Amino acid sequence: MVLSYYTLGIAYEQKGLFDQAIDVYQKSIDVAPPFPQSFLAHAYARSGRLDKARVCLAQLDELSKARYVPQMAFVIAYEGLREIDLALDAIEKSCSLRETNLILIKVWYHFDALREHPRFREVERRVGVRA
Repeated sequence: MVLSYYTLGIAYEQKGLFDQAIDVYQKSIDVAPPFPQSFLAHAYARSGRLDKARVCLAQLDELSKARYVPQMAFVIAYEGLREIDLALDAIEKSCSLRETNLILIKVWYHFDALREHPRFREVERRVGVRA
């Protein structure tokens, strides 16, 4: 069920249907945090609602004080906000922690704003998705 929410929300977001994406992500927050929170932050940011995106990011940070939150969740939120240096810091930390979600960096559009950066390319190389 969670994967269905993620997939539908991502599809809506890629089509520019941000309100629908936000609705789907909000429905999935109680089911499987923390990634819905990061997707929600990303969708809010890309739709121009930066204040709401920052609230989601703050909630994600608060959640990380009580339980483990993968750095990849922060990468997605920061990328949406176009806070590139913070996103790159988080993805490098994710790589150092050997987070399993790193396998998605080649295919998820949440990393598009980072793809051309040398630091991102180095993470790709370390993960094994770039020669």
